[in-house]
Amino acid sequence: MKNYIAHIHYAKYLTFEERLTYWLLGAAKVFYSLGVQLRLLAYKKGLKKPCKVNAYVISIGNITTGGTGKTPVCVAIANYFSENLNKKTAILSRGYGGKLSNTHVNTISDGENIFFSAHMSGDEPYWLAYNAQKTAVLTCKNRIEAAKTAIEKHQAEILILDDGFQHIKLHRDFNIMLIDGNLKFGNEKLLPQGPLREPISEISRADCILIMNKRTLDKEAENKCFEFAGKLEEKFGKKTYVCGFSPAGIYSLKENERLISPKKIYAFAGIGQPKFFFEYLQAEGFEPVKQRIFEDHHLYTQDDIKNIIAEAQKLGAQAIVTTEKDAVKIKALIEKNSEDIKFYALKLRLDIDLEKIFAQI
Repeated sequence: MKNYIAHIHYAKYLTFEERLTYWLLGAAKVFYSLGVQLRLLAYKKGLKKPCKVNAYVISIGNITTGGTGKTPVCVAIANYFSENLNKKTAILSRGYGGKLSNTHVNTISDGENIFFSAHMSGDEPYWLAYNAQKTAVLTCKNRIEAAKTAIEKHQAEILILDDGFQHIKLHRDFNIMLIDGNLKFGNEKLLPQGPLREPISEISRADCILIMNKRTLDKEAENKCFEFAGKLEEKFGKKTYVCGFSPAGIYSLKENERLISPKKIYAFAGIGQPKFFFEYLQAEGFEPVKQRIFEDHHLYTQDDIKNIIAEAQKLGAQAIVTTEKDAVKIKALIEKNSEDIKFYALKLRLDIDLEKIFAQI
């Protein structure tokens, strides 16, 4: 259902059936829009005030649904402050998709040890902890409580809100807005009729804008991202940067051995924008015999893995490839599998100039 709705949000042309769904979603949008506008108005008029904590708060977020690249940007920023600037840093995540209750604060990592599996913590918090190893990672739907815990128990000086643009209850010192430079704002409608969590005008709350280009190998797409960045900077008066993702090889989940084409592969993903993953595989010279899509944040089971292996072997695939986010969730599940067919993950390289971005603070 999520993928069907996402198609309606971003497709240029809709079938008659899809247009009916579009108009039905438009009726529901009225109630969502009213709730969003009242909430924003309460803060703008001072009826509600954000809570300020004793740390420097950086928010990473967007105004659309789906994957814009927030998680790898959070990791890059966390590593920049904890490793380059030697600052005690913590990432605060809502903890969506895990089995842990997020009604209270969970310490997924203290910056040295990871305490929960991906299934317990959720794929994104675990991936954050695994890739930002000197940074504490905490989950809780109450970001204020998570912030206080990070400061009191982990002496955090820098707090990074993962997907925090809408979480205006917590005061932030630097607000970074991510926008998908290829998909932009889709049909520019609010949820559920479109992909917008808030009106486009709310970009004005950002301190800087990152245009995320997932098609760095396409020169025309790259040029369009820079053109789009220029228009947004002019319209909103915010520093706007283009950041690129590019494939950096496909590696085995067990031996970290690189997969070399032209092997026949079976590919699957459970992420917000899976089509870019499949495009990256093609850019690396691989044409999957099957492209299987799971819901975003899907928690894989042993049966899922067995079915994937069986289908891959039936189709004559020589390797199974997934995303880095999905890889952290299936590592434990594939430990006991035979080596008849290996699992691999596509690694991505993020091109982002953090020194330039944070020079303005």
